This record gives sequence, structure tokens and C-alpha cells, in this order.
Amino acid sequence: MNLLERYNDFYNDECSGLTHGGPISMQEMQALALECMVKAFKRKYNLDPIPADEILMLANQLAEQGQKSVVDLKNYKMLVEQLAEQGQKSVVNLKNYKEICEGLANEI
Repeated sequence: MNLLERYNDFYNDECSGLTHGGPISMQEMQALALECMVKAFKRKYNLDPIPADEILMLANQLAEQGQKSVVDLKNYKMLVEQLAEQGQKSVVNLKNYKEICEGLANEI
């Protein structure tokens, strides 16, 4: 299991129930927080660059994952809107069909 998968497992188990609702994805916010933390520790404590670079790599992977989830969410929203529009057209068609059938029944 790679670093991103381990982090996602931890986040899903420990943090995913927290409220949110920002204009960016949770992964992007997490990536920003990780990046800021690592840069602050690196500067203050002269952290070894290898572990810090791995954490920065995790932050970059989270940001990429977050950007993908925002795109996926926009695509899902468009699909739902298209299906809702089709559903409304179907309801109108059924009402028209019902009126036609009632008209034919009255003629008989």
C-alpha cells in the first residue's frame, strides 16, 4: 500500500465524518495544510529533506486527487441535471398521452 492509500484509509476512518463545505475539495484543503506544516517544520527544525519531501509528495498527490474529485463532482452534477430535465420531459409527455387517451375515450 503506497503513502496516498494509507493516508486515504486513515482519513476515511478517522476524519471523513467532519463537516465541510468549502469551494475546494477536502483533499485540496488537506494538501494545503500538510504543505504548510512541512514547510514550517522544515524551516524551524531543519528537517531532513527526504521525509519532508515524502510528505510534500503526499500533499501534491492529495491536491491532484482533490482536483479530480472536483471535476468528477461537476460531471456528476451535469449528469443529474440532464436526467432531471429528461424526467421533466417524460412527465409532460405522459400528461399529453393521458389527455389524448381521455379525449379518445370520450369520443367513443
